[in-house]
Amino acid sequence: MKYVSKIEVMGDGENIYKCFLTEGIKKERSNFSVKKTKSRVIFEIKASDAVAFRATVSMITQLLTVYEKMKKL
Repeated sequence: MKYVSKIEVMGDGENIYKCFLTEGIKKERSNFSVKKTKSRVIFEIKASDAVAFRATVSMITQLLTVYEKMKKL
């Protein structure tokens, strides 16, 4: 089974894009890409199984959480 998903983040796109530019991963079971538009950042996730998909989504959301917390400081 294949899993594909997109996560769109609106607001502060330039900085979020820069943070994730170095995080793009291509592993055996999953990968994601980061694209930037004017108003949002789009993460495209592809995985070959549910566990790899969940791990990739979790990594992205954890880094977004860190970004939000650092922005508040």
